[in-house]
Amino acid sequence: MAHHITPATQALSKAVLDALAVDLYKLRDYLIADEEHIGERLLEVHPENRASARNLLHYLSLRQYDIRPLQDRLSQVGLSSLSRVEPHVMIALERTLAMLALARQAGMPDFSDGPSPIGFRQGQQMLEQNAGRLLGPVGQRRKVRIMVTLPGSAAEEPDLIRKLLNAGMSMARINCAHDDQDCWAALVSHVHQAREDLGVSCRICMDLAGPKLRTGAEMIHAEDHRVFRGDWMLLLPAIDPGNPPPEPAEWLRRETELGQSQAISIKQDAENGHTALEPPLQWKAVITCEIPEIFRDTLCGEPIWFDDGLIGGEIVTAAEHGLAIRVTQAAPAGRKIKAEKGINLPGSNLRLKALSALDRENIPFVVKHADLIAMSFVNREEDVVDLLDALDQHHASALGLVLKIETRNGFMNLPQLLLRAMKRREVGAMIARGDLAVESGFVRLAEVQEEILRIAEAAHVPTIWATQVLENLAKTGLPSRAEVTDAAVGVRAEAVMLNKGPYILQAVQALEDILISMQRHQTKKRSWLPRWEAGHGPSLH
Repeated sequence: MAHHITPATQALSKAVLDALAVDLYKLRDYLIADEEHIGERLLEVHPENRASARNLLHYLSLRQYDIRPLQDRLSQVGLSSLSRVEPHVMIALERTLAMLALARQAGMPDFSDGPSPIGFRQGQQMLEQNAGRLLGPVGQRRKVRIMVTLPGSAAEEPDLIRKLLNAGMSMARINCAHDDQDCWAALVSHVHQAREDLGVSCRICMDLAGPKLRTGAEMIHAEDHRVFRGDWMLLLPAIDPGNPPPEPAEWLRRETELGQSQAISIKQDAENGHTALEPPLQWKAVITCEIPEIFRDTLCGEPIWFDDGLIGGEIVTAAEHGLAIRVTQAAPAGRKIKAEKGINLPGSNLRLKALSALDRENIPFVVKHADLIAMSFVNREEDVVDLLDALDQHHASALGLVLKIETRNGFMNLPQLLLRAMKRREVGAMIARGDLAVESGFVRLAEVQEEILRIAEAAHVPTIWATQVLENLAKTGLPSRAEVTDAAVGVRAEAVMLNKGPYILQAVQALEDILISMQRHQTKKRSWLPRWEAGHGPSLH
């Protein structure tokens, strides 16, 4: 398709580009003048380090100016925003000036003969507008919203919600995997009253529980509930009182695949009739799972994880009525296998529906009380279709929708999920990094969460940075250095989520300070270069 340049567009473009050129030349002249002013320091530097020292002087001089408005104007016309000038300050300025000269000659393209692509400034504005519609407004000081998971105890403590709002909470999250509708109704009522009394905005997000895989409440057999690397476990369906589970050896006798694949034979003792294994296996735990559908979708050789990845294993026998698992990862001192802890099957093609029967029961309540609904464990387009159909049945077409990306399939199918969800006006994505870390592997988590941020931004879909943000601070009152850095990365999302804890107020206040500080330096993928204020940045003077 041919693109043309109209005289009006060209005139406007030339005025904008000319003004940019003037300001860039001024900035370059300032750096040269500052170098001449303190250039004598270069004579004290080793000759082989002199060019690097000169570049350092240019950078220190650059940071004496707030060039964020200039960076924004450059990005709006599609030129380098000078966000990565550190290794080569002066050449970056010169190259930008050269590209600016070419742009002044070429002018701006006109797309009047076809669909016009989204402009540089327009894309950012669309994302901000979408975030405002879904997540609510931002404050005057902070551009990123703070979402707080409300504890069930807050149903009896309305003053806690008021304190959270005063501390900086801008979104309240109610996790429908816990408590009941009476508790949720009390939480909603307290949020409504507190935001009305304080005159502030606070959206309510309700998370559907989804098909969360957990170990059952029954621990049939476990020595001190502790397993070690090399131990064996059985995972069986939830116990049927009328059909007690078999002994491990009896289970193996029926499921011969283990014997075939591991060269283990099953012998019948002629004297006492007991079943024995050769070589003998020591079974450390027999545990259950509340969702028996997983057994139809698992295969031998696939990995399995328990308790947020604290215990890892390999499926050695996959049968319709259970799994035999060899523990491959656990702490050297062993790790307790506990009831009602998460199970992850990152290598299995599970066909579980994201919308559970319990979720369907809760949707009428959510539709009535929530501003947005979050879908847990979404994996495929069909999951999104199921939720949209259910919402349509309750005439909830205006309810905001958040897709929680917490499985490997959810990440791999993210583009299709977003396109299907964008049938609705208000759509967002939550980077639920707890299960996502186990599903994708801890080594890949940083890459995966980065890609989710990128894909969502390309769709102008707001994101929520979630799971274990300032967790130590919220639970113990003392943050770790690593989690402070992690919280700072959250400035690239449109909201950051905190989980509950005894010190949640301190966590909200700390997160507010971190986000306000970091937004001077980062917006999405763009790095800003604010002026170093006195006492807040290094200087040679």
